[in-house]
Amino acid sequence: MNYSAIISSFLLAGGAVMILISQQGSEFDDEANPMSGTSSMVVMIIGIVLAVIGTLGFTFTVLQVIRRSDQRMREKEMRKLEVEVQRKMDIAISRKNTHYSRKDTQHSQVPSIMISTAST
Repeated sequence: MNYSAIISSFLLAGGAVMILISQQGSEFDDEANPMSGTSSMVVMIIGIVLAVIGTLGFTFTVLQVIRRSDQRMREKEMRKLEVEVQRKMDIAISRKNTHYSRKDTQHSQVPSIMISTAST
């Protein structure tokens, strides 16, 4: 799990909430407004800063993940799931080959036994 993406998304969401709170407070009349004009402006500026930091961090994290996966594909490095699938497939193929080789040896022994008993 990528913790920088989680932190960035919380910063982005917090900034968006702060912007919405400051905008909602300024739309009402001054008597019903719990925040003054200055505090509303400060909350909006802090919200914008948090939203920008969250957006930049989230974008950087996504680009870093894309770059890392692209590099792995270029180097033909297999992911964990691909390694596990390849390992299981190799085990299944080796079991199948040993199963066929056992059948081949059993079939080759059966006719010789039948021939030896038939001739006596």
